[in-house]
Amino acid sequence: MGCSESTDKAEVKSTASDVSKVSTEQTESQASQQSKKLSENNPKVVVTEEVFPEPPASKKGVDLTKGQHQLWQLLDTDIENKETYAIQADPAVLSSFAIDGVVTMQVTPDHSVSAKLVETYNGDMGEMVWKGEIVDGDNTESMLVTEGERTTIISLATRYGNQTIVVDKKTGKGRATSEDEIAQRQNPKHVDAIPVKDDLLKPQPK
Repeated sequence: MGCSESTDKAEVKSTASDVSKVSTEQTESQASQQSKKLSENNPKVVVTEEVFPEPPASKKGVDLTKGQHQLWQLLDTDIENKETYAIQADPAVLSSFAIDGVVTMQVTPDHSVSAKLVETYNGDMGEMVWKGEIVDGDNTESMLVTEGERTTIISLATRYGNQTIVVDKKTGKGRATSEDEIAQRQNPKHVDAIPVKDDLLKPQPK
């Protein structure tokens, strides 16, 4: 009699355990099906482990002390008698200025010049200023670069003329202005802009 009651209790306990196991499996199956339907109905929802995006790779600079590096090229093939014309600069070169760095610039459709950066300092407004010497140039030729927050301004004096170039630092798009053409338009006969009084031309008594 006691043995039968013990057996019955064991069977009841076993049945309850089986029912609990089946219930757990059904719950997991339902959850898996719901997750699958949710992904199918909404492709943007993906049930997976959270993955954090990798940080963007830092932009590498250009070593201007090695090799040849083109700072800008002309986009207009004919600049004769034009006061302004389009240029395209290389933003990577533009942002890699360093002492002893050398850059090449196309100043006319047929001529390019190179400049070596020899000095840098901060301007009155905190902007970075670079001075460059024209390679194989004389003491009348020079380059001065002023770096603003968004634009870079380059003043260039060479045997091919005087130019001012304004460049967008991010895109490299810019325009060059021929200071010689402006001066020619303003003073076509090259007359001295400062009038000289007649009495100054007369011989002065000793």
